[in-house]
Amino acid sequence: MTICFLYTSVLRFDPTRDDPGFGSDVVMIDLEDAVHAASKAKARQRLAELDLRALTQRGRRFGVRINHLASLDGIRDLDAVCRGHEEGRLPIEYLQIPKVRSHHEVVLCRSVMEKLKGVKLFPIVETPEGMDDIERIASVSDLLLFGQADITATMYRPNEAYLAQARGRFCVACARYGIPPVDTKLFEEVEDMARFEAACRDSKNEGFMAKAIIHPNQVPIVKKVYSVPSAELETYQRTISSYEAAANGFAIVDGSVIAPPFVAKARLMLDYYTSQQASGSPGGTEERGRDPSARIG
Repeated sequence: MTICFLYTSVLRFDPTRDDPGFGSDVVMIDLEDAVHAASKAKARQRLAELDLRALTQRGRRFGVRINHLASLDGIRDLDAVCRGHEEGRLPIEYLQIPKVRSHHEVVLCRSVMEKLKGVKLFPIVETPEGMDDIERIASVSDLLLFGQADITATMYRPNEAYLAQARGRFCVACARYGIPPVDTKLFEEVEDMARFEAACRDSKNEGFMAKAIIHPNQVPIVKKVYSVPSAELETYQRTISSYEAAANGFAIVDGSVIAPPFVAKARLMLDYYTSQQASGSPGGTEERGRDPSARIG
């Protein structure tokens, strides 16, 4: 399972480290927010000099976040990533596009990425316009990031009711299309780890399945909170098996009610976890809809 995405500026990325991700699952090399507006060209030049092949051969995994596709920097970034991938220097797994307002942007980016075989498209929904189109954006994406800070920045004051509604819609849309919802809530907290852990647990309870972070200190907490205990998978499989063996639509097995809604939930979760285990990473439209009982039992 891929549950921890560590973001770092391309200008600070150190390819000489054995593990530049500090134990995270994926390093997201950032050309957007982590790079000052005056340094965009310098960041692209740095990307053009990177060769990640030695690191990926050791099992390290990478993605790149480019600038908004409606900007010249975004277009230039996308071209630079495509060139690096085609040359073999940038064997990335994820391409992230920020500030997505419409599913048309995702479709356009995917068409440009046609030669980038195996690269998953990882949009960020961080505007009210993007939330208005969230279901269609989810339908054409491989996984999605909820941009809490940027959505909050569109308001005069943080509107908790709107944010709660947006986060709920986001998770439901991702679940509908079998893709991972990735959270950023409190990603900026790098000192108070108890507060950060509490935010992670709240996020998981809301339905988020992974976390984007910016500091190595956050990695162990994300791994602990979002990991999937084997007992959870066994419980889901037991629910399905008990229902299939029951004579009635509702049954009580070992003190637990076994009924169609709980079975549907168990199948949904096993389907998701199986698809992620099969692909080795979150997302991947090719994995949606598989029968989880074929692998987990």
